[in-house]
Amino acid sequence: MINRTLAMVKPFALSLVALAFIALAGQQARADEVFIAGFTNGCFGAACAPGATATSGGLTYSNSTFQGTTANGFRAIGGNPNPGSN
Repeated sequence: MINRTLAMVKPFALSLVALAFIALAGQQARADEVFIAGFTNGCFGAACAPGATATSGGLTYSNSTFQGTTANGFRAIGGNPNPGSN
């Protein structure tokens, strides 16, 4: 009879301990601000090495740079091209 009672109480006690551990161990997640900087290189064709500029059939691609710091975990990378000739 005691074994049957222990078999019923053991899962309940383990669940209670696990729930208490999760409740006490939880912390607030934070997203730190991150500085992002980069550049875009490109080329036309399948077997080419990306560079700062590329020209093909009247199309010209020029490199552009971007930089900024995230705000609330988000950073949009769109905007005006740099250099302005793009």
